[in-house]
Amino acid sequence: MSDMAKQWADFKELIDKCRKKAEDFGTVTDFFIHGSRATDKFHTDSDLDLCFVVNGGDVEVETFKNTIKELFECKEVGVYYLSGERWSFWIYKGREVGMHVYTKKDVNQKVDELYRSFEIFEKNSPWVQHTIRESCPIFESGDGLKEWKKKVESYPCNFFRKYRETYLDY
Repeated sequence: MSDMAKQWADFKELIDKCRKKAEDFGTVTDFFIHGSRATDKFHTDSDLDLCFVVNGGDVEVETFKNTIKELFECKEVGVYYLSGERWSFWIYKGREVGMHVYTKKDVNQKVDELYRSFEIFEKNSPWVQHTIRESCPIFESGDGLKEWKKKVESYPCNFFRKYRETYLDY
């Protein structure tokens, strides 16, 4: 088995285990992969980005993280920020996994506010692109991801025009 095939088999095993944990937890409403693995643009060094959305608050987020941490060899080995969000990396079978757990309220707020002003759009659009638009559902107890994608699928013309004027040379 090639290294890429072994890597994907390991990630598939992790996804299956995480899905079971999400289903058993009770307040996870959405579980999806996103980023390069979801868009088929990955390479051998690509991580796996997992996103879980829970109904509730910060207590439920931390409780769920503690529930799934037993699946990993190491929790939070690295951190980086995208759109002001703290993203942590965990380790599964020697491979990096981007671990993202949000409340449903937080995701709804980010998606609903996206077009409120150009400044908010400019700050949150990388997160929306990487986390919502470039995603593939694994487990859904409702239509969360589907609805979020629908809300962000088209940018208002005035935002695109301003973005183009600000960042592009045409």
